[in-house]
Amino acid sequence: MTRQKFLHNLINIIAVFIFAGFVLFETYTWGKFVFLSGSLAIYALGLWERKDKIIFRFDSFVLFYVVFITYVLLSALWAESSASTITMARTLFRTFLCAYVVYLYFIKEKDISRLLRILMWAGYIVAIYSLFFYGMGELLKAGQDSSLRAENEFANVNSIAMCCALSCMIQANEFFEKRHRWTCLFLIPALIIIAATQSRKALVFLIVGIVAAFIVKNQNEPFTQKFVKIFLGCIIAALIVYILLQFEIFSGIKERMQSMLNSLTGKGEVDSSALARKKMIEIGWKEFIEHPLGGVGIANSYFITDRYLGRETYLHNNFIELLACGGIFAFITYYVIYGYLFYNLWKYRKADKKQAMFFAIWLLIMLTLDFANVSYYEKSQNFYLMIHFVNVENLKRKSIVRQNEICKIYESNKQIYNRQKISFFN
Repeated sequence: MTRQKFLHNLINIIAVFIFAGFVLFETYTWGKFVFLSGSLAIYALGLWERKDKIIFRFDSFVLFYVVFITYVLLSALWAESSASTITMARTLFRTFLCAYVVYLYFIKEKDISRLLRILMWAGYIVAIYSLFFYGMGELLKAGQDSSLRAENEFANVNSIAMCCALSCMIQANEFFEKRHRWTCLFLIPALIIIAATQSRKALVFLIVGIVAAFIVKNQNEPFTQKFVKIFLGCIIAALIVYILLQFEIFSGIKERMQSMLNSLTGKGEVDSSALARKKMIEIGWKEFIEHPLGGVGIANSYFITDRYLGRETYLHNNFIELLACGGIFAFITYYVIYGYLFYNLWKYRKADKKQAMFFAIWLLIMLTLDFANVSYYEKSQNFYLMIHFVNVENLKRKSIVRQNEICKIYESNKQIYNRQKISFFN
């Protein structure tokens, strides 16, 4: 193995460790030092691997995050608890710093699939660790009854399940592209964890993600053929999901999904979690109407919930959390990131249709799940967005290469035409 190949693989291992660590070390205060050390190690080893110079970039990724973090810090001026807001700003800055250092290395990658495989392996490691931590017997029991759901012991169970669901989505994409199919074996522990945690968000992510991977696979087919394949694929996916939900291990998550649907239709039994989330959206929106510009201060939502619900917690909805705590300016400065990414995915879609479609669907899933989760400060979420920025830069480079190739073909055809024209008149 060459030095370059060794460093390449070592960086992959460290990156997998970092992404898995977002879940595994979530409750440990020393985790931030591990993430920073790992990020700096990736950058330093990357310089050695590529024999590169130390450089820094000030681009869209940096600009959007600096603006958002600055606004978060400014909201401490009117927050009910300035200390909470400053702590949040400090957390966001540390996360951004780690993501930026990793970004500087991966921004030069020609193939984004390397980062996707790193995420896939990170999720599998989280799934395997969870199997050993909880025990197979306990997990099988937890999946069979909604009252026996796995608890938040070493990490939030929703975070664990979401990490596994993302791995399943990437694995599906790898399978359809006929790459690394043997790793499908790791889908088994990932699915067991999703069932045991009974995460509704993870189940939705899993289903939509696998269907999305199938859609991406047929992206370059003629329209009629693509439509037929996607239609049949969706029917097959629905049947597979139906069959899976008949297994006893999925009984708990099936009950929770039914309860969620009941809360939307207003019929049948509704669990306390769904009712609480609905109430939080109502009180969060009420606070936004009363403080539309600056909110009550970032990371101050526990004042709102304590006032109306008698307990201190966040609002379980990223849109409402930002509107209530940071007002319209916080909402805009954060979600402009999504707007920029969607715009560029559309702009450079012709550079690589499959790649653009995969990331567009993933980004849409992330955006949709914000209705049931507060994600703006999560380390994993911010690193995922960093990967989307890397992808956009990758598409831009591919677009430039594509344009150059078109120009060369045009010039070549023009020269052939001119020669034929001269020959005709002669």
